[in-house]
This record gives sequence, C-alpha cells and structure tokens, in this order.
Amino acid sequence: MQRFARVAATGMLVLSLGACASSASTHTGDSQQTPGSGRWAGTIRATPARTGEVAPTKPAAAYQGSVSMRPWEDDTSRTSISIHLSTPESNRSISWALVTGRCGAIEAPVLPVNSFEPLEIGSDGRGETTTHIAFQTPTDGSYHIDFYSGNSARLTDVVACAEMKRMTR
Repeated sequence: MQRFARVAATGMLVLSLGACASSASTHTGDSQQTPGSGRWAGTIRATPARTGEVAPTKPAAAYQGSVSMRPWEDDTSRTSISIHLSTPESNRSISWALVTGRCGAIEAPVLPVNSFEPLEIGSDGRGETTTHIAFQTPTDGSYHIDFYSGNSARLTDVVACAEMKRMTR
C-alpha cells in the first residue's frame, strides 16, 4: 500500500511539473512577445544628475534627440534600434541600454549593458547609430533607453533618457 502511495505521489508530481512547463510563455519585462510586431519611438531628454546626496544637483546638460525601435527585417528574435543624439560634449563615446519601465525606474536592462554598442559622439557633438539586439520587439509594456556618461551603467551616471512609446500604424 505504501508503495502505491509513493508511485501515485510521484506521478502527480511529474504531471504537475509538466503542466507548469507547458504553460510557460515567452515573457520579458512587462511585455507579451509577438513576432514581428510594433514600432516604438522616443524623445531623448537630459536628466538631472543623481548624486544620492541630499543636496542640490547640477543642471542637466543639453542632451536631445530621438530613438526608434522596430523588428529587424525578417528575424523576429532581433530588434533594430536607431539613435540620433545631440550633446554639448564631443569626441567621446556614450554607453546606453534598453530598460523596462519608465525613465527613472530602477530596473535592469533587457540585456547586459555590454550588449549595447557605445554611441560614438563626433567633434560636432552628434552621434547616430542603428544597431540590432537579440531581443524580440515587444507588443506592450513600458520601456526606456538610458544614456550614461562614459562607459559605466550606474544610475548615478544616467545623463539622458528616452521614454519609448508604441506607435500605432
């Protein structure tokens, strides 16, 4: 009788684990993923410096520009991101990352920060790039792009942000 109870319990466990595995869906951040869906756009705006101290912060530099995000050609597992940035700085690179939530949210990027190629700023203070990341373009949720001073990705180094909004066709 005890053996029957163990076999029955083991069978129930296997069935419940199988049910959990078969009900799993592709989910990243707060967004359901659907192949080939959506185009997103955002406006780059400077953010005040975060120091973590209770003191006035220095004014934000004049970062401005635009960002767009869309599925990359026929590869639904990748997303194309185009950035056009104007800054008072020149001849340097700026790190950036796609992050879930709204600007200022303390969330991790959708991919490790080193997955995003730094944006090269020319002598005229402008930088442009189109890059493809291994992330399926979301159909909903909230996303933003953080721009960091230098090559770090700390929240205290965020110099600009772009809220991404899903565009309707």
